[in-house]
Amino acid sequence: MKNLMPAIYNLFNTANALNTSVNGRMYFKSAPAEKIFPFIVYDIITDVPQWTFTSNYEDVTVQFDIFCIKGISDLQIETILDNLENLYDDSTLTVASNTFLYMWRQNLITTIEDMTTTSGNKIIEHWSVDYAIKMRSN
Repeated sequence: MKNLMPAIYNLFNTANALNTSVNGRMYFKSAPAEKIFPFIVYDIITDVPQWTFTSNYEDVTVQFDIFCIKGISDLQIETILDNLENLYDDSTLTVASNTFLYMWRQNLITTIEDMTTTSGNKIIEHWSVDYAIKMRSN
């Protein structure tokens, strides 16, 4: 399990449209206090072990939270979502000490929030995207 989060970040950290659309700002667990928008935060939501007679599996749900200031661009958050989908939908991650089986998008939840930033209160578009990941332990 500990190798999954670096594998997700390593794919993000290559030259791709998602990295460009958030200017390299994707954070594990939480964003820094001095936030620059847009950005993404990702983390594990659930991890359910499974066993068969011959193998051990991990069913993991990872959530990507996209944050943008509302009104900056009508298409900004949609573009970031498209770039996230293009990078991670059915991607092949290299996860050390595991056999990666799949990464499938499950759902999207959209919200509007009032957030205090260093430049005052802002209306934030916050979209949460969940991915199901399955791995077999080696």
